[in-house]
Amino acid sequence: MKKSPLTIIEITAAHVRLFQFKNAHGQQVLSTFDVESISEYNDKNLIHILSKIIRNKAVSTNNLIVVIPRRLSIVKLFSLPSQSSDEIRKMVELQLINTLPYALEDISYHYHITHQDNAGNSHLLVIIIPKNVLNRYL
Repeated sequence: MKKSPLTIIEITAAHVRLFQFKNAHGQQVLSTFDVESISEYNDKNLIHILSKIIRNKAVSTNNLIVVIPRRLSIVKLFSLPSQSSDEIRKMVELQLINTLPYALEDISYHYHITHQDNAGNSHLLVIIIPKNVLNRYL
C-alpha cells in the first residue's frame, strides 16, 4: 500500500500555502508547493481557495498538518509537581479548567513536556484551540 504524501496547509490572513513532501530514499523531499493570496478574509473565500489549492492533489487526512493563525490559539506554560505521565495528564486538565474561559469539551489541547528537573517537577508547553475554530478550518 502506497503511503500518502505529508501535506501541510498554512492559513494566514493574507494567503493559503500548500506544501507536500514525498519520501525519497528515506528522506522527506518537497514535491509540491502552491500559494494563493486571500483578497478578502472570510469563510466563503477561504473555502474557495482551499478547494482550488488542493484540487488534483493527493491530500489525505491521515497525513495532514494544518497551520492556523497564532491569534486563534492559546499557549500556556505550566510547571507541575510530578513526572508521572498519568498524573501530568490529570493535572493539565485541572489547570485548564481553572485557567480557561472554556469547558474541556469545548477545546482541543496538546501538551509537550519541555523538561523535567531534579526536584521532581515537569515543565510543559500546552497549546489549546477552541473546537469551534477547529471545526471552521477542518
